Amino acid sequence: MKKIFLLLCLFTFIYSDGLTFDKIKKFKLKFGFNDMEILAEVKTAGGVERIPGIYGKLLRLGIREDIVEQMLSVQTLRTQLPPRIAKHYKKRMVTPKIRVLAVGINTYLDNKTFPTLQSATFDAEDFIKELLNLGVPTTHVELLTDHNATQKNIVAAIERLARYDETIYVFFSGHGLNIEGDFYLSCHDTQKDKIAETTYAMARLKQKLSLANCKHSVVFLDACHSGASKNARFNTKPKERRNSVVQDMPEELESQQVSLLWDQRGRNSVGDLKRIEKPIFLMVSCGANQVSLQGQGTKNSVFTHYLLEGMRGKADKNNDKNINTLELSGYVRDKVFESTFRQKPDFSVSNGWEKEHCEKAGIYISDLAEDIPEVTVSADELAWMEKQEKMQKNFEYIVAKVDRRRISSKSKIRYWNKFLSMYQNFANPYSEDDEELKNKARERIAYWKKKSDVRRIVRLEVTPQNTRCKVSEQVHFSVVGIRANGERYTPQVLWRAQYGKINKSGWYTAPNRKGSDKVMAMSKEDSRIKKVVRIEVEPKVTGTPGFTFLREKTYSCGGQTHTMKEYRHTRTGMEFVLIRGGSFRMGSNDGDDDEKPVHRVRVNSFLMAKYEVTQDVWQRVMGNNPSHFRGSKFTHVRGDKLPVERVSWTECKSFCDKLGMRLPTEAEWEYACRAGTSSKYYWGNTMDGDYAWYLGNSSRKTHEVGQKSPNAFGLYDMTGNVWEWCADWYDSNYYASSPANNPQGASSGSNRSERGNGWYGDAGKCRSANRIFDKPGYRSSVLGFRPCVTWAVGN
Repeated sequence: MKKIFLLLCLFTFIYSDGLTFDKIKKFKLKFGFNDMEILAEVKTAGGVERIPGIYGKLLRLGIREDIVEQMLSVQTLRTQLPPRIAKHYKKRMVTPKIRVLAVGINTYLDNKTFPTLQSATFDAEDFIKELLNLGVPTTHVELLTDHNATQKNIVAAIERLARYDETIYVFFSGHGLNIEGDFYLSCHDTQKDKIAETTYAMARLKQKLSLANCKHSVVFLDACHSGASKNARFNTKPKERRNSVVQDMPEELESQQVSLLWDQRGRNSVGDLKRIEKPIFLMVSCGANQVSLQGQGTKNSVFTHYLLEGMRGKADKNNDKNINTLELSGYVRDKVFESTFRQKPDFSVSNGWEKEHCEKAGIYISDLAEDIPEVTVSADELAWMEKQEKMQKNFEYIVAKVDRRRISSKSKIRYWNKFLSMYQNFANPYSEDDEELKNKARERIAYWKKKSDVRRIVRLEVTPQNTRCKVSEQVHFSVVGIRANGERYTPQVLWRAQYGKINKSGWYTAPNRKGSDKVMAMSKEDSRIKKVVRIEVEPKVTGTPGFTFLREKTYSCGGQTHTMKEYRHTRTGMEFVLIRGGSFRMGSNDGDDDEKPVHRVRVNSFLMAKYEVTQDVWQRVMGNNPSHFRGSKFTHVRGDKLPVERVSWTECKSFCDKLGMRLPTEAEWEYACRAGTSSKYYWGNTMDGDYAWYLGNSSRKTHEVGQKSPNAFGLYDMTGNVWEWCADWYDSNYYASSPANNPQGASSGSNRSERGNGWYGDAGKCRSANRIFDKPGYRSSVLGFRPCVTWAVGN
């Protein structure tokens, strides 16, 4: 009987996705096996690890949990358990299966071209030691230093590494070469006159890891100019390129006979190849034109010192004992820049790297108790777990198939009400997840009811050429609303107001026109509701064509109150605020050296964008969207109103040139940011998350513009969310010789200024006087901009 069962198990694993409960139960009942015998047979078949959710399935068969524990590793056990039970399992979690190659080169054969380094071998050795301390087996690591780190040995080590179906870590510390934008790793035997033959090209490493058998790869580069590796592409001649791809292709792909087609320009045109590329996370120690500094007073370089420090636990911001790659890179970047002020680490992702990969490729640092307490799961609890899972799926179905569809709010409300009625008497005694889902459903109902309140825009026809009209934000009803059956309704009346010549501001009543839509009206009386609209008439601004007046609005912040005039850009719809010229004290004596000395500056009037440029505006003007954060299909956050990022200074200037705009000077930016204040932040001297998205509240991503409170000039997100490019060339000593009137920055330089902090920066970077810089071609997911326009009237 057992042999029959074994054969059936093997047959099931070969020809199906796994062993199902029904089959196990059927055999158990038919042949009379007990729990121990069934488990022994499954173990003999070698299929435990291949059964999806094996822990839950075996529990449903009535097999004791302690027996299952003997069959599964603690790591697998924890991932299979429901959260309520998993939290009891506190045995040390071993770092996921990782294969590591660390290369450190102090001495080179061509020591005239490549000077001897002091810390590279220590960096590689300590990187290996740290991973061994975290639970990586010694058989999973390989170390190459100095004379062993030849090009041939490095190539062979990468070949070996690429065969494993696990996470790959590659660490390199040594000299790097940036040749015409291409990055090369200098091997021990690299020669100046044979660069192509004796180095290891970053493009080749990326290609090898992309086509490897691994799940995903993480590469750490501690080398000068390593920032150039972020954009590495395989760019040899078409024939050579094809041969290289075939040579580097794993055996698994060769067996699939993946054909590589190249067009006349030598470009890869195969879709299958992209489909199988593996995700890569690349962390570099410095920019393409920066040097990677050796440590002062430590045996490691500055980058590796903070990398190891982060791996030991300091990068674990949320204290979940799991350091993902995004946490680690953010910690290292901040610490290195704070320590050196001239070396800026960065990271890049490729081949579809998603947030989930950051977790999967991370490291565990848990050192909790080894004992596993007894946890019993009753049949009743298992039944409730299944019901709860079904409820979760129904909820997700409505979100995906109903909430995101372009149907009426009424229909969406009806679906959510049906969901609540289905689970009206559903009360899970083992979890609060059911109540949480019900509350979320009620929130969705309230949201769509609010959306269903009709807000119609009044269209006005104005004949005078030198007048403009504005409809007030608040549309007044003679009847605000009515209540019926416990619900509130706002009557809908379709109408269009047509006016003749308008020559003065005032309140205008728009009567219902004949044939008004009365669908939403609850009675005949409601259908006679009239709207009252405020219309303001002002002379056009002849000095700034392309803008229309919107409103005057008063803002208060940081002890300052200002009434500001706001305008809309006709072509893009962007809102601008008129910043009246004036003088202020620029800089800070309590900040960084480049913020000193404090000096008085006067600027002329100008228009500044009320919000940072959003992705929808950039798409309309430039025809593309380079942003990293584009909203999420799993939430109601759309990318349209997120700030555009990953835009270089050059691209931002091109955007402005197309629209007759420009980037603000640093003086204009700080004047607009302070809005009359002289405090540390434009709201006061202590950090307040109500005004800015920063590391402490951003969840490491951008957010829709205008969500935080504005400053006293009515400008939103002047600090936080994304850094903003300025027009000036950056000069750390410019303040010492800055002119008093309309300073334009240094006359030349290699870096452009940035202001305002981003979603990843700490509170200190939110200061109004804070300055940083980057190359004009630099792009980052924390870097955007807001334009301004010279005000031609009343300077």
